[in-house]
Amino acid sequence: KSSDGFTAVFCLNDLVALGAMRAVQEDSKNIPSDYSIVGFDNISLSSVSNPPLTTIAQPIKQIAQGAFRTIKKAKKQGSLKKKEHRFWNTKLIVRESCKKLADN
Repeated sequence: KSSDGFTAVFCLNDLVALGAMRAVQEDSKNIPSDYSIVGFDNISLSSVSNPPLTTIAQPIKQIAQGAFRTIKKAKKQGSLKKKEHRFWNTKLIVRESCKKLADN
C-alpha cells in the first residue's frame, strides 16, 4: 500500500499511463507492488513498456465508421435532428501493471 492512501491509478489514455509509470519508477516505487496502473487505448507501446501496461482496448475502426455515418447523415439532412448516442464494447487487456487484490 502506498503512503499516499491509494494503490491504483486509471489514466485517461495509455500515454498518460506510461508517464505515470515513469514517475512512479523515478520515485523508487514498484509497479504493481506499490501502485497498479491502467491505461486506455491499447497503443502499441503499452505491450512493450516495463512492465507491460494493463489497458482497455476500444474498437477504433467501429468508432470511426460510426462517426463517418453520423457526419454523412448530418450533411444529407443539413444538420442532425437529434442527439445520437452510440456505445461500443471495450476489452480489458490484462498485462503486468496491476496486481490482484487480496481476497479479504
